[in-house]
Amino acid sequence: MPREYFMRSERVGFSRWGEGDLPLAERLWGDPDVSRYICASGVFTLAEIEERLSKEILNGQALGIQYWPLFELSSGRFMGCCGLRPHGEGCLEMGIHLLPAFWRRGFAFEACTAVIGYAFGALKAEKLFGGHNPKNAASRGLLKKLGFSYTGDEFYAPTGLYHPSYELYPPVSLEGTGQETIAKDKDLVNKNRKGTTMENCIFCKLASGEIPTNVVYEDESVFSFYDADPQAPVHVLIIPKKHLGSLNEASCEDAELLAHMLLKAKDIAAELGLENGYRLVINTGADGGQSVPHLHIHLLGKRQMNWPPGD
Repeated sequence: MPREYFMRSERVGFSRWGEGDLPLAERLWGDPDVSRYICASGVFTLAEIEERLSKEILNGQALGIQYWPLFELSSGRFMGCCGLRPHGEGCLEMGIHLLPAFWRRGFAFEACTAVIGYAFGALKAEKLFGGHNPKNAASRGLLKKLGFSYTGDEFYAPTGLYHPSYELYPPVSLEGTGQETIAKDKDLVNKNRKGTTMENCIFCKLASGEIPTNVVYEDESVFSFYDADPQAPVHVLIIPKKHLGSLNEASCEDAELLAHMLLKAKDIAAELGLENGYRLVINTGADGGQSVPHLHIHLLGKRQMNWPPGD
């Protein structure tokens, strides 16, 4: 019987664990390559696998969240799990366990990106927590690529080790007032970044570190971060740290800066795996749909774009 998916990314279908899924759970958590970093012995017993599955089912029934089972859309093959569990008040923990056949193919980043969007969108999570076994370099790289910030080491009872721990906050609303999802309880960073700013500009505050956000890229003149209201599976913004109200305010002296923004958009697209193409959009003025008065480039990808692009 085909699985039902409550959420899909480009290549991955998200289902829900049920009572009949013990064979899948055994295939995943019974694989020593999967379990070696998530339990003290490195191998789960059948009783421990049954307990993990029961916990996921209960979380789904009581809280509406699980480490949801994943399936490759093109083949229907079981891939592993990725999802959420409670982690203190107002916080959800994100985790992913993939079978080795799906390692190093971009599936982890794709699935986690979908879960992050679901957590901050549908679930209105205040923040996400992530951690990894100190020996698991791949998970460390994944969390950093996803925009998580290191907060310290936290004791993890199942392994008996202190795991490097990370937090991720919701992006600030990018095309509205910027007041509804401002992240809180996070250290401000790099307040001495270069560029002329406007005191009440939400994008200037993001670039200066006054308001934390999920950073994609940063250098001395350019700042990039994820859009809080994504219109594609990948949707980031690229802004100059220098305050320019729109493209109309740019002059010849800004030519090098504008060229740098476009070249960085290309680099960011490559880093985010947009090898099949992407779209760049610059909304300018009221008729152009610009609602944040700071020049910004929208970078959208991982879906088929249409033409004309909108109303």
